[in-house]
Amino acid sequence: MIATAISPQEKEEIQKYFGLPLEDLTPETFRQILRQLRAKFHPDAFEKFEDPTVREVMTENFRPLNDWLKK
Repeated sequence: MIATAISPQEKEEIQKYFGLPLEDLTPETFRQILRQLRAKFHPDAFEKFEDPTVREVMTENFRPLNDWLKK
């Protein structure tokens, strides 16, 4: 897999979600926090609301987490 560069906007989003700048995250800390965020924002966790709007919003919040992992 070829890694792609992380844009300044993505760095800001990572800091927003992870609470730390990307440069301060170790691989282990990144994986640990990512695991917590996936559990928190996974769209399936919001099925109980039975609201397509809520599911769509959570899907949008969840997508960047997977995109960052690919980089």
